[in-house]
Amino acid sequence: MLDATDRAILAILFKDATQSNRTVAEKVGVSQGTVSNRIKRMEQLEIIEGYSIRLNPEKIGWRMTVVVGIRIEKGRLLEIQG
Repeated sequence: MLDATDRAILAILFKDATQSNRTVAEKVGVSQGTVSNRIKRMEQLEIIEGYSIRLNPEKIGWRMTVVVGIRIEKGRLLEIQG
């Protein structure tokens, strides 16, 4: 399904998905059209599911990150939801 060119494109995008197709093409050693077509194909095949950003929470005023876990005994979900 994926060849060496696809993998090279993905490796570059994984490090920085904001790079232009031209930059990716130069790094991989293929044409800009090849990169564009391959990215579109990988998006259509849902190999690439989307793009996201990472935020620096302190710089945008978020002072705390909380991760909460809950363990529910079997059969007690409705009781806890209520």
